[in-house]
Amino acid sequence: MTIKELRDKYNLSQSALAKAIGVSASTIGAIEGGRMKVSAKIADAVKATYGEVIEIEEKTEKKVEKVEQKAKETKTKAKAIKKKAETKAKSVAETADKVVAKAEEAKAKAEEKAAEVAEKADKVEAKAEKVEKKAQTTKQKMEKSKASRKKVAAAAAEAVELVEKKTRGTRKKVKEVAAEVTEKAAPIVEDAKTTVEEVVKKAEPIVEEAKAAVEKAVDEAKPVVAEVAEKVEAKVEEVKPVVEKKAKDTKAKAKTTGKKVAAAAKKKTTTTRKKVTEAVEKVLPKKVEVVIQSPMGGEITPEAILAKVGEVDAVYVRVDMNKAYWVKGTESGSVDLW
Repeated sequence: MTIKELRDKYNLSQSALAKAIGVSASTIGAIEGGRMKVSAKIADAVKATYGEVIEIEEKTEKKVEKVEQKAKETKTKAKAIKKKAETKAKSVAETADKVVAKAEEAKAKAEEKAAEVAEKADKVEAKAEKVEKKAQTTKQKMEKSKASRKKVAAAAAEAVELVEKKTRGTRKKVKEVAAEVTEKAAPIVEDAKTTVEEVVKKAEPIVEEAKAAVEKAVDEAKPVVAEVAEKVEAKVEEVKPVVEKKAKDTKAKAKTTGKKVAAAAKKKTTTTRKKVTEAVEKVLPKKVEVVIQSPMGGEITPEAILAKVGEVDAVYVRVDMNKAYWVKGTESGSVDLW
């Protein structure tokens, strides 16, 4: 019995068998793979554990037969290999002859191609010289254009600075005018306010007088009602319309007076606003339109630039870079002009 047959009989893995007989799993694998022979120690361990006898060594005759058979097979294989090698060598020699012929042909074509390439290289070199001359001319033109752009940028920066100075001066002047107008308008507004208060005060006695008249009429009617008890109903009906008419007239009069007061105040306010507007228009300078033009043809106004950057502390314009750089407190940034 072999090790493999023993494992199959008892349904053992290599590791389980190795553990049972006190060897490593790699030893069992080597024995089954033919890389190691079964030792007497292993055979005794198997017999002691499972009661099975393991073949330690094959008989010499069988071994010799196997060796002879192996040698015969090897000899046959060697003859076949030799024959294949001879055939392959012949084929390789024929292929080599063909390769040499093709190499010579390729060499001739390569020399011809090299001549063509050399001719083309001369033409390319001539074209390269022309391109280099053209590039130098273009570079000179670009340098001139760059100088022109610098001049335009300097002029634009100067114009922007001038606009900023004028804008700052105008803003200062507007603030001063606004303060002056506010100072002048204050007495007029106070005057209008005082006029309204006076009209209201004048209307108050009229209302009080009407109220007193009603109360007096009622008081005068009371004794008459007491003395003429029999005529109470008739007299009440007679006096009531007179009193109501008197009150209605008084109310209407007060309402009319209030409307007159409101109209007078409105008229006074309108006149004041008109005077303020005229004063502001006289003091404010005439608006001058400033347009900044790009060397590439675009146009933009300072108002449009301010609209792009929003509410900031300062703006610096670089027309040549198509940028408006802004500063607001500790923050800064830029926007494209066009």
